[in-house]
Amino acid sequence: MGAKASGSFELTGFEPVETEEREGVAFGRVRVSKNFTGGLSGTGEFHLTVDEAGTHAYVLEYELG
Repeated sequence: MGAKASGSFELTGFEPVETEEREGVAFGRVRVSKNFTGGLSGTGEFHLTVDEAGTHAYVLEYELG
């Protein structure tokens, strides 16, 4: 059985990076930063791409340092 950790995080950054349009649909890209505390501590950043309606979101990369 694997180990289990619990903790919390604080959103420390939400920065729009770029927008683009493909095949008539607009997409926005955002950089999100978090601080983690508890059983897992550190910082994390991911890039999120969302369509203009907000119905589809994709995490492009996630880095935990």
